[in-house]
Parts: sequence; structure tokens; C-alpha cells
Amino acid sequence: MPRSCFAAPGRRHPIDRIRFELCDAFGFDSAASSSRPHNALADAIALRDYLLARGARDF
Repeated sequence: MPRSCFAAPGRRHPIDRIRFELCDAFGFDSAASSSRPHNALADAIALRDYLLARGARDF
């Protein structure tokens, strides 16, 4: 691939630990709940708010 396709050399930051937690989000509608539907950050915030409102433990 030509070097001109890259804006800058890639960087990677090491992650010591990462945790994923599966939870039941039945009834969650990102299109209706998100401030910017189909935007990953806005959808994640809406999902967090939804789970916290249901009494899920803090993330």
C-alpha cells in the first residue's frame, strides 16, 4: 500500500488490563435513546444510562 495513504505512522498504546461484561439490555433502543443515533460514543452513553437507570452496577 502506498505510504501516501497514511496521514502519520500508526501508534499503539499498551493496555495492561481490559474487562468486558455481558449484560441483558433487552428493550434498549439506541435509535430512540441516543442523542446521536448510530454514533458509537453517543450510543454507549445511552446504553450506560439505560443500564444504570435499571439498577445495574456502576461501570
